[in-house]
Amino acid sequence: MRKRVLFVVAVACLAGAVLAAISTSQYLRIHEKGMEEKSFCAISEVIDCDIASASSYSSVAGMPIAWFGLVAYLLIGSMALFGAISKKNRKSSVAVAWFLSIFALLYSIRMAYLLFAVLGVACIECIGMYIVNVIAAFGLWRALNTPLKDTGKFFLDYIRAVFKKPSGLGFQPKIVAHAFVVIAAFGIGAAVIYNLQGGPAQKGVTLKEKINAHYMQSLYDIPVNPDWPVWGNPDGAVTIIEFSDFECPFCRLAAFNVRPYLQEFKKDVRFYFVNYPLDQSCNPYLEHPMHMNACLAAYAVECANKLGDFWSFHDDVFKLKKNMNRDAIIGLAEKRNWNPQEFAACLDSEETKKRILADIEAGKRAYISGTPSLIIDGRRLKYWRDPNFLQAVVKEEKKRAKSR
Repeated sequence: MRKRVLFVVAVACLAGAVLAAISTSQYLRIHEKGMEEKSFCAISEVIDCDIASASSYSSVAGMPIAWFGLVAYLLIGSMALFGAISKKNRKSSVAVAWFLSIFALLYSIRMAYLLFAVLGVACIECIGMYIVNVIAAFGLWRALNTPLKDTGKFFLDYIRAVFKKPSGLGFQPKIVAHAFVVIAAFGIGAAVIYNLQGGPAQKGVTLKEKINAHYMQSLYDIPVNPDWPVWGNPDGAVTIIEFSDFECPFCRLAAFNVRPYLQEFKKDVRFYFVNYPLDQSCNPYLEHPMHMNACLAAYAVECANKLGDFWSFHDDVFKLKKNMNRDAIIGLAEKRNWNPQEFAACLDSEETKKRILADIEAGKRAYISGTPSLIIDGRRLKYWRDPNFLQAVVKEEKKRAKSR
């Protein structure tokens, strides 16, 4: 065997384990705290690891795939290192490491397709792990000294040797010992990540119960106003309407989490934002004062929408939090090189106020009493904070749309 190559594979797998650990940490942070705070590799709309971690493709059985990648890298790297430093011929261990690396490589091809073609983003950590998978698969193949033309024969000989049949493999597979090691490694890994995620404490209402409760609700007929800002595909089969208030803390939570969790459905979903400020200065249906600058913020995003920059401005207004006031909002306009006097005039215009009042009336007709209120194809999304629930309901609505 080529021991230098095995050392290279072991180092590459260590790098892969580090990347997988970082990715796992981001997954846990996002699913615990949301996405208001961006990670270091959420650089732009195109380069964004957070979108990858928020998608339904980032987990299996509710546990992050990156964590199982970490386990796989440690396992493959350990076997490669064992083969490199052992004085005995450890081809049986290197062969198992190679098989694992081939599976990892094939899986990374699938994930790369989902990342680029479905989510439409590039993830630095993911790409790094894909490169490690290529190095491991190619390096272990080279270490086994198997010519390309004999690769298929190697697999067949391995299977024959496992079943104690004559083969030209040259070594005896230790299938029982290696199967035990692999199963134990992934079993321990699953137990560790389960406890890191909170274990039984995170149980409660199951996903199935949430979905059943969702579809027991009455349907609301909410006509879509073409003036509402839309994200995703305006012709999408699934309609989500969010009634929101810019001074509402939970609305801020929804603003930085719902759309990222829907990124994989961007071609299927049309997501509308509707202002419902809990502010007596523009909302005639409030009995008590609540949010003193919510109407001002609603006017501001309506003006931003007219200038063609709704969603970015929407995010920046939410980020103001307690610093939300007229000067701060006009400051956001100035950062975009918009004329501050014209923007201020838009804030005060009767046309803008009528547009927001129209949103409020739409909310009243939909029996909105609090924010955020999210409605998908006529049903309220009560558990919108649970990404698994949100993604499961969108998938179900896609199926129902096709059947219709």
